[in-house]
Amino acid sequence: MKWKNFTRAEFGCRCGCDTNEISDDLIDYAQDIRDECGFPLPVTSGYRCPNHKIERSKKQPGTHAKGLAVDFGISGAQARIVARIALVKSRGGVGINQKGIARFIHVDIGKDRAGNFWTY
Repeated sequence: MKWKNFTRAEFGCRCGCDTNEISDDLIDYAQDIRDECGFPLPVTSGYRCPNHKIERSKKQPGTHAKGLAVDFGISGAQARIVARIALVKSRGGVGINQKGIARFIHVDIGKDRAGNFWTY
């Protein structure tokens, strides 16, 4: 499957292992959000392998480790727009980190997380 604004490679693990088990459904969802918001969504984290430092610190694999989540490196008004779109579409959870240098919006397609909203 091809996406207008994303490549599968953008969603691969960034620990250096080159593993990429991202779900096509997740990339479809990211493209839906991108189409609606109308501005670029830089992928800062997609799939994370079990050896990724963030996943190693967890008791259970998270949605990134299941290939069902992406973090977009955006902030300010754009972050509010993406969060609103993701919450309205309600395909999974939406997390917001808008403090410090590494600001992002997390969206996932975890079935049991639809409508969940949190901050980091």
